[in-house]
Amino acid sequence: MKDATEASQAVVKISDLAMSNSKNRQIIRFAKVMMDKHTQLGTDLKKLATDNFVTSEDSLNTAHQKLITDLEKKQAKQFDKAYLQEIINEYEPEIKRYTLASHYPNANVADFAKQKLPVLQAQLDSAKAIAMVLK
Repeated sequence: MKDATEASQAVVKISDLAMSNSKNRQIIRFAKVMMDKHTQLGTDLKKLATDNFVTSEDSLNTAHQKLITDLEKKQAKQFDKAYLQEIINEYEPEIKRYTLASHYPNANVADFAKQKLPVLQAQLDSAKAIAMVLK
């Protein structure tokens, strides 16, 4: 849950950055959806953690902080490509985590993961499709 919460927070932060730094309407719309979905996912994860007596932190690790700093330096198409690549980089291991969690012995965690997996996969597919158009 900790890794999922942190990944979701990172997606919100880099998507917020995309909304202010990108000039591409498709990227901006995608970033808005990502912010909305991951803000809700973060809320849902916090509730799941609380319901299962798990504590989680609201801070990003050094790697995520560096990622945000690096993205802040990019502009135009270079930014858009880097943003989408980072979304893809976040989602691929995240989907693996949720797939493993869908078989977790705790029914609350397993059901949560099963519910979120199709949404995460659809968002990853969208990011990959937009990235292909930008190439």
